[in-house]
Amino acid sequence: NYCNEKLQQFFNERILKEEQALYEKEGLNVKKIDWTDNQDCIELVEGKSKGIFALLDEEMKLPTPKPDHFTTEVHNHNKNHFRLSHPRKSKLKTHRDVRDDEGFLIRHFAGAVCYHTTQFLEKNNDALHASLEFLI
Repeated sequence: NYCNEKLQQFFNERILKEEQALYEKEGLNVKKIDWTDNQDCIELVEGKSKGIFALLDEEMKLPTPKPDHFTTEVHNHNKNHFRLSHPRKSKLKTHRDVRDDEGFLIRHFAGAVCYHTTQFLEKNNDALHASLEFLI
């Protein structure tokens, strides 16, 4: 989903914004296309201090990373962010079944997605495979 946001932003910048600027510069009377800037969603994910990736890295540095603590940190650092919400506020029942300390909801360009933080921690585990440990 993050990659899709980056691709959408690239498309918006290169196709919509730059092409419209070129048409305007050349004096072409082309109807302007309004589009939604998704930079705020990208910042929510990749922001340097309170972005989800930065908070995930900080969580993984703790002696015992915990999904519920990570979830709380994401919500606490971004509590007023338009695109972030608790799963219970979703329109989808499957999202509402996720407890507030088990995940978060991001309103992406293409729609809302519920993320389970247990899976974030599992997939971000940088441990070496047992067969490679002996090499170090």
